[in-house]
Amino acid sequence: MAAKTGRPSSYTQEVADEICMMIADGKSLDATLRVKGMPSRGTVIRWTQDNPQFQADYARAREHQADTFADAVVQIADNPKLTPENKRVMIDARKWAAGKQRPTKYGDKVELGGNFVVKLEQDSTKL
Repeated sequence: MAAKTGRPSSYTQEVADEICMMIADGKSLDATLRVKGMPSRGTVIRWTQDNPQFQADYARAREHQADTFADAVVQIADNPKLTPENKRVMIDARKWAAGKQRPTKYGDKVELGGNFVVKLEQDSTKL
């Protein structure tokens, strides 16, 4: 078996857990990675590709982030210090992000109505 070549991974469970916790708490990945001692964006992306456990943890953190955004909507709406326009922009941004991260829970519900008929024509020359 050939030895792996290239630079060794800087992955540590402690750093991975910290990244996931900050994401789940609502911080963006960019804001998280600006913290001293954090790896680069490219490194985190590589970790998600090379480490199935981190990939699962990161995906779960993003789901929790959507819940954090949804919880923040009520806090923003109840904040008397914000103008209605600021509230609307902040709420819309969080609703959009939550809907993209957890579409089954926070996405727009789409209902189809009416009678749809699909007519399939058979090409007799291909039989």
